[in-house]
Amino acid sequence: MAVSASPLGQAPPELAAHLASCGRCQQRLLGGGARRPPVKARAPSLGRMLLLVAGIVAAILALLFTLRFVAAAAP
Repeated sequence: MAVSASPLGQAPPELAAHLASCGRCQQRLLGGGARRPPVKARAPSLGRMLLLVAGIVAAILALLFTLRFVAAAAP
């Protein structure tokens, strides 16, 4: 790459401008251009999924309770 081969502060202006605005190229330059395998996303745990479902159910019940309370207070 022309940027890494040039002396410090002497990179071609077009490449320096692109590098300043492109995160992907910055990573490639700092990482030495080495390709790394993508990180595999792990599936969420059963506990987290159950906690999420419980939170959603609690939010729905709170909404229904609030609507019932407001409807009872209305003349």
